[in-house]
Amino acid sequence: MPAIALKDKRWIYTSVLGGGLLFLLGIRDLGASYSATLWPFTPGRVVRAAAVASATGEHYPLIEYEYILGGRVHRSSRIQNSIGIFRLWPRQIHSRAEADSATAKYPVGREMRVAYNPGDTDQAWLEPRVNWFALIPLLAGVVFIVGGLVVSRRSSTGNRQTGENQLRTGE
Repeated sequence: MPAIALKDKRWIYTSVLGGGLLFLLGIRDLGASYSATLWPFTPGRVVRAAAVASATGEHYPLIEYEYILGGRVHRSSRIQNSIGIFRLWPRQIHSRAEADSATAKYPVGREMRVAYNPGDTDQAWLEPRVNWFALIPLLAGVVFIVGGLVVSRRSSTGNRQTGENQLRTGE
């Protein structure tokens, strides 16, 4: 195997460091997602339920609800927790029929339990759950770390073999 030049090894280091960062982000997001399942509940009430069309014509359910904590009325529209990098996609896109079906689960006036973050009472969800999408950066991180280490190991083995060959041939 030909030796890998130092400048070519930069991508190996980038792969391992980038993979480590993705792995840590995945761990953080999975932990935050799990901790949301441990939040306390308080009574709440649905104040708005509608299938809303986006500018592109796609639909999503918009469920707004209120809950009272410490004498203060809080309002939220989050149904399930989206943590970490997946906050970029706050709503799942649906067809009009799917959006209507989702809003039918939450009619206006319905009393329900609301899970809230005791450290930030403005943060709440109706259906707290572990967000398994947090595994994506974690697993991608593992792939990049292992890939970088395997290539690095092969390149160092190749460098040793090249050096031994040069000693034998007198180069």
